[in-house]
Formats: sequence, C-alpha cells, structure tokens
Amino acid sequence: MHALLSSSPRAPRRAPHANGRAAGRLGAHRWELEPEAAGLRTLRVKLHQQYESPAAVMQFVRHVWQPDFDAMATPFSAICSAYATLEDDVMLYESVPRDSIVYVNPAYAPEAASNGAAGIERVLQKLIEVDVRTRGCTVVALLPNLHAPWHQRFVSCSHEVHHIVSAGSLVFQNPARNLTVQKKGYLWEGRAYILAVWRPTPPPPQPAWLYAHLQPGPSASAERISLRSCRLCGSVRVLPRWADSTAKKLQPGTFRCADNPDQAYAACDAPEFLPVFFS
Repeated sequence: MHALLSSSPRAPRRAPHANGRAAGRLGAHRWELEPEAAGLRTLRVKLHQQYESPAAVMQFVRHVWQPDFDAMATPFSAICSAYATLEDDVMLYESVPRDSIVYVNPAYAPEAASNGAAGIERVLQKLIEVDVRTRGCTVVALLPNLHAPWHQRFVSCSHEVHHIVSAGSLVFQNPARNLTVQKKGYLWEGRAYILAVWRPTPPPPQPAWLYAHLQPGPSASAERISLRSCRLCGSVRVLPRWADSTAKKLQPGTFRCADNPDQAYAACDAPEFLPVFFS
C-alpha cells in the first residue's frame, strides 16, 4: 500500500528523514516520517488499486464529455479539478455534486484489502440509482467488458456504450511504480474495455453502440508527476496529470497555490501532502 500524508496548515513542516534504503523492495521504503511530530494526516490508498486511467482514455473523455467531477481518484489520478478520494467516500448520498458530469474508473475490489472485480457493482449502483436518477448527474464509466451480473444490470440500461478502439494496448500506469514499465494492471491483461454513459433521462430500450477511436496519449515524459513550489508560501503542490505544466502561470518561479488546477489544494492555507510508498 502507499499513503498520502497531508500536513495541517498550522503544523510546522519537517523534511522527511532518508534512511538510505532502496525503494521498491519488500519491507523497505526510502523515507521514514514521524507523522505526529510533523503534523501529518494520512490518506491510505491500496497500491494495486492505484492504476490510472490510460492517457488516451483521459484525453478522449475530457474532449467528448468535459467531466467536472472524478468520483474515485487521488491527487495523482484525478482527471478533473474536483474529485472524491477514498476518505470522501463516493457511496455517501451527497458526495457527488448535483447536476455534475461525473467520470469514474471504479476500484475493482469491493474492499481496500481484497482483490477481484466485485466492487464495480456497488459503485455503479450508487452512482446510477442515486446520482443519475435522483440528482441529475451524467456518469461516464471506464469498465472492463466482462460477462458479469453488473454488466447485465447496469450497462444494458445505459444510454451509450463506447467500445474502445486503440492503436495499441491500453496501459494503466501506476505512479507508485516505474513509469517505464508498460504494464496494464492487476488481472486485466488482454481485456476489452468500454466507456458506458448514463444520463438523467429515461433509459432507451437498449444503449447506442458506438466506438471510441483513441488517439495516442501523451509521451511517458508527459506522464511524470510534476511538483511546483508556491512563490508566496513555499508549499509544494502536485500538478494534476491533465494540467498543461508548460502554461505560464504553472511555471516554476511564478506558480502560486491559487493557480493550482486541483481545487483541493488551490489556496495557501490548504494542507500539503507528501507521498510515502509502502510495500
């Protein structure tokens, strides 16, 4: 697992202590922190549930639907400026903004400590039966094209099903792992994927069957995690993957917290988080 550690706005910040051990080995990590002494709070994310939406999918979704809320994300993986983390709990009734266009790449596992794909059904059920049908949202979901009960129950009543057509295999990168390793993701080698869409209108007799022809995504260098230090308060911020890091206001030396496209960290009094990876 890995954890995102966030410092309280009023807490003094301390540099992490490097213990000299190589990262990535079982039982070893590069940094050791004292969370209580540093005033840090922890957001825990299961490591193998941290595979991000492929860059080409992200580019297609943002172009076609322009979502404004990512329902299951972290500051590393969100494709929108507003998003829900595990702690925000998308299963809560009002966790998703009313009338929003929601993107979700649901966690496959039903619980943080388990494996498999049984978690997809409970997420779709909440988003569709609550947020779409009673709160006016539109939901776009990236899903494996599986013969599963949730597919028959929910995908069959969607408004559109876009079968993903890509020039190459979809690659689900994990920022906790080596970005040069072209690995798809836990248990899903060779799977076909779809983008299913539900709208706040009566469902059609059957979905419109379409094809999503993906363009090549950004290069590996564009997929790196970009950090910026605020020129006013000195806080270190992580730029969203979808942000144009070459934009003038996001350049080192001119960047301010208020310029951060990530709404959760777009103020100098917002907490600062630091990634720490666990085996």
